[in-house]
Amino acid sequence: MTCASRSPTASWKRSWRPQEARAAAISRSSCFAAGSGLRLNELRELKVSDLDLRLRTVTVRPETSKFGRGRVVHVHDDVGRELDRYLREARFGAEAEAPLFATRSGACFTEAGFDKIFQRLADRSALRGFSAHVLRHTWATNFMRAPHASLLELKRQGGWERWDMVERYSHATPPRDRSALPNPLQKSALHKSAFSQPPSSTQKRLSLVRTASG
Repeated sequence: MTCASRSPTASWKRSWRPQEARAAAISRSSCFAAGSGLRLNELRELKVSDLDLRLRTVTVRPETSKFGRGRVVHVHDDVGRELDRYLREARFGAEAEAPLFATRSGACFTEAGFDKIFQRLADRSALRGFSAHVLRHTWATNFMRAPHASLLELKRQGGWERWDMVERYSHATPPRDRSALPNPLQKSALHKSAFSQPPSSTQKRLSLVRTASG
């Protein structure tokens, strides 16, 4: 897949600061990957117009998605603030159709070039196995640790088609409130549980029998 536009406009070039912008693109792209769970190519193909800083959302366009389906992904306020700072400091003047994360010349990264960004980050951080793919796993696991998180919403925002892939990415997460787990040894729970009363269908039949006998 290639970006729709690789040539920046003249007005963009005048406001472009290559060295600062490239360094910012490297750090912000990794931050955004961990905060949005986007696939590497989805991240690479983002345009400035795909980002809505007011709503703290990013739109993945169908033509950049793995399965050809667009989706809207919500990001944390802190991630939104980092992207806002990035646009103001490193991408001031960039047009709506310009790549969100761009090369020194302001063009869209090639697939190999964008992959090298994360390879360099891995080398500098000395973290074994670091990659954009790992950040996607991290995002999914952290997503399920949030209050009221659901696998259905994770599936939608992550852009997966199959449930087995959702489970593979989200991993097992410990319960947030262990006291809220079912406890058959608690007396109050026993009195209110299904074990302390017959099924509703049985209750109905018993009620009919009592009425007839009465």
